[in-house]
Amino acid sequence: FTLPASAQLNTVNISGLWATDDAAVVIYINNIPTGSTNLGFTTLVPFNISGSGLFQVGLNTLDFELVNAGGPTGLRVDQIVGK
Repeated sequence: FTLPASAQLNTVNISGLWATDDAAVVIYINNIPTGSTNLGFTTLVPFNISGSGLFQVGLNTLDFELVNAGGPTGLRVDQIVGK
């Protein structure tokens, strides 16, 4: 996603729900771990990412790191909102 030059980076926020199969290690913004973790697929878990130093003007990346214990794996991200 891209943030304009006029963005106030310390007020940027991304939130939503996520579930993984199997466990999830962490969500990253621009290769920086956010501390948001998820232990499995039984329920959607809320995440809320904000903070100074995570976002930048221009192109930003949002990555979800998963661990597969064998068999199928999956990621569900729902109700994602950026402000």
